Amino acid sequence: WTPEFFEDNLGATTLTKQFGLAAFMLGEFITRWRMVDYLRQRYGRRRVVMTGGALAAVSCFSGVAAVLAPQAFRVPLATVSFFFFGVGTAPLIPIAFSSGGHFAENTQAALGAVAFCTDSGSVVGPFLVGGASTLLGGVPFALLVAAGIIALAVPVAFGLPDDPEVYQKKYDAVECISSVSFKNSPGFTKTGPRGISE
Repeated sequence: WTPEFFEDNLGATTLTKQFGLAAFMLGEFITRWRMVDYLRQRYGRRRVVMTGGALAAVSCFSGVAAVLAPQAFRVPLATVSFFFFGVGTAPLIPIAFSSGGHFAENTQAALGAVAFCTDSGSVVGPFLVGGASTLLGGVPFALLVAAGIIALAVPVAFGLPDDPEVYQKKYDAVECISSVSFKNSPGFTKTGPRGISE
């Protein structure tokens, strides 16, 4: 629905109407590639999800508000907003999968449930936006509803742990135990396992 919003409501051309979706995907890609794991380990899941949800909601709202700007600034403002929209939503799904794998007693069932919800959302979401657009009188109003739904990530985040180093400590402990076990294994010498120089 983003290209339609850009074309019908912002006056974008056939080329520039793709800018919003491209900016959103670029923001998600950069954030997931370089930042999500670092931010999670440094600040904790709760803060990352709260900040991401708030940023996504505000960015979606500001993208819709671009319709109020002068014609020449509408597409650029909305494009920047959709970039940060992607930045905000980027950590939500990875942290959902990671949390399901760490906190549930039945990891496979938890990951399956998360995958079902994300896949269902990707299928149902466009229909909901289209339905809201029809009922409310346009895509901008539907996007405002979407912004409100994404904002729910903020209260949901309170159910996540706030210790940023809890998993890093666990991994360090496992690495330490593995190293000690390896050094105490038969055939280990100062030059390496079974006398092979490292």
